[in-house]
Amino acid sequence: MTCSFSSSISSTKGFHTIITTQYSGGVLDGCKLNLAYTFPPDVFVDPYELRYDFSSFELDPLPNLELPVKVAGHGDSTLLLHLDTSSKLKHEDRVAPVKIPVHARYGELVAPTSSPFRSIQLSAPRGYWVCSSDATSNDTIDVIDCTSTLFLPDSPSRAIENVTTLRVPVGIGSDLDTVEFSTTLLVVTLLAYLLSIFVATTRRLYSRGDDVKRQ
Repeated sequence: MTCSFSSSISSTKGFHTIITTQYSGGVLDGCKLNLAYTFPPDVFVDPYELRYDFSSFELDPLPNLELPVKVAGHGDSTLLLHLDTSSKLKHEDRVAPVKIPVHARYGELVAPTSSPFRSIQLSAPRGYWVCSSDATSNDTIDVIDCTSTLFLPDSPSRAIENVTTLRVPVGIGSDLDTVEFSTTLLVVTLLAYLLSIFVATTRRLYSRGDDVKRQ
């Protein structure tokens, strides 16, 4: 049996994108259809955002959503989906598309002469069937791989690749002093404004109290 997965990425620029994957092919009775993604440490998948178009998933390791790239570690993460191939879908010969939101981490600051973007490589997921047999006391497991392709957005020819590049903006190191000064000035201004409101309100309350005593 031939089977294939075709994936498309909603955008190749910015911190957030969505990978949509569609299966084409028949459904094998007694087998499980799996879809495996591998992500570099620069990006992560939020498990709470995953839609349940599949029966279950395994995410290893579970991500810390707040960490920047510098302290997030250097190992890849894997997302394994066990797709739903219920009897309803067998008649349609089609499995519901899977949408995976992907988020990029904040990168390290760069020099003014460097590119204001960093490149992250995203690869097409691997799709395969896992079939087990109980015919003997020693179960045998067969793995049937499906072809997998990745369609790029904003391309007149809709080129097919196995890997695409996500371009994410990064901060310029020389701007750090300006940002810190502006933030400090804003905080001090807000505190002064709140203090002036507090003083004015206190004076008004005391003034009303004196008027009541005179009466």
